[in-house]
Amino acid sequence: MRIFGVVALSFLTGTAAFGAAGECGGAVVCACGDRVVEDYTMSADLGPCLEADSGGEIVGLRLKSDVLLDCNGFAILGPDDAQKEEFGIRIGTSAGPVSGVTLRGCEVSGFWWGIYVSSSSEIVVEDNYSHDNGWKDPYANGTGYGIDIARSSDVVVRGNRIDDNGNEGIHLSASQDVVVESNSLANNGFEQIYLINADENEIHSNIATGGTQGLEMRDSSRNQFSYNRFLDSPKQWLENDNHANEFVYDEFAGQVEVSAGSTGNRFSHCRFLNPDGTCIRVRSAGTSLDRAWMQQCKIAVDTLDALTLERTIGAAKIKRKKLIDVVSPGCNADLNGDGVVDEADRALGSAALGLSAGEAGFDPAADLDRDGVLTLDDRSYFDWQAGECPRRLPKRPPASLAVRVLDNRPSGEADRVLFTAAGTNGAEERVVAWTLEVRALPLQTLIFGQEYGDVARETVAVELELPPGLYQATLTTEGPFHSRSRTRKRRIRVR
Repeated sequence: MRIFGVVALSFLTGTAAFGAAGECGGAVVCACGDRVVEDYTMSADLGPCLEADSGGEIVGLRLKSDVLLDCNGFAILGPDDAQKEEFGIRIGTSAGPVSGVTLRGCEVSGFWWGIYVSSSSEIVVEDNYSHDNGWKDPYANGTGYGIDIARSSDVVVRGNRIDDNGNEGIHLSASQDVVVESNSLANNGFEQIYLINADENEIHSNIATGGTQGLEMRDSSRNQFSYNRFLDSPKQWLENDNHANEFVYDEFAGQVEVSAGSTGNRFSHCRFLNPDGTCIRVRSAGTSLDRAWMQQCKIAVDTLDALTLERTIGAAKIKRKKLIDVVSPGCNADLNGDGVVDEADRALGSAALGLSAGEAGFDPAADLDRDGVLTLDDRSYFDWQAGECPRRLPKRPPASLAVRVLDNRPSGEADRVLFTAAGTNGAEERVVAWTLEVRALPLQTLIFGQEYGDVARETVAVELELPPGLYQATLTTEGPFHSRSRTRKRRIRVR
């Protein structure tokens, strides 16, 4: 009687006992290790699942073909011991593929694989939360996966939250015709999204944050990426043999590296941010960037092979310029591609005014400032780009800064100082914006600051009375098309 009571308690709490695995679903309550053979909605947490089956695996639930498992927000819990043969939810095997399965609303943690799809097709994995599977090491490559799609096709991975798994958030291998969309991935130990031997898949509208890498690809070609955001990761890597992948309106914070052997990859209307480093590093042939936004890059491009930059904003900070074909630099307002920014382009840009990224009719080409919304700010870009697109990178804009003491007063009193800044150089290579600042050192306290637009006058003179101390004046000039800038600095000590 005491043994029977233990078995009954295990059944009710979902903790597997020896010999408890079987078939469930419909009106039959599922226990750890069971196979779901009919549509099933959970009404309580399952686990922790602790006992291995005859094959040596610990499994939360297995799914048969043509079933819906709705966890209804309840959790499937693993042993949390970071052992390899542990699966929170297992859909198919190489010996037993399944099809027609939908999995939704499950929280899965404490296994090695949170959700594992193998050798199967027509699978939907949506609105699940897979977290803290495997083990994570801040100094080494941890292991464990949030969602793993292996040797499968016609799979949709949609609207899932995937956080803090040991190695990878989403692992996609030897699979095709997989749609990975609208998922949130954060702080998985290494890659947030990883593709290996995965061709002709769609990855769009995902937000990946943190980790050692936001994206890694190996031996994966002809994949379509769009509207993804890879944030707070130092690197996104097309590592080897990745060909003809298309990136449209993706955002990369951190370095993008295209390694040797990866050819014909194209980045269109993408945004690159890496103020402290290189935005894109290319070591292979045939890479191209079209209408990229690269304003926040310490170095925009570093390449050892031929690279095309077309109508790209911020393409001035380039290493090895002879390898790069720069086409119409900074002219991203040329929406119809005829080499001239005119009313025809303005009409195209105005057609979807007010729409946001993801809405029907939104045109990423018209979002000239890459903020995700088509506003009047975007229309202003047509004004300063009006006319024929340039055919080369403009020269650095002129900038001169002079400092002269007008009244050198006795020691301990304020001096009267004249700062004279110059920055314009005619209409063809005009200065679009320039900023003059005077700061007290060492705390960088702002004494004077003024930004000037595209002004006709050639100089600005500012007189200041400065108490004893050390000061620095800085003049920054920016050329047309956000592509070139120059900085001049002068120091003065008042005694």
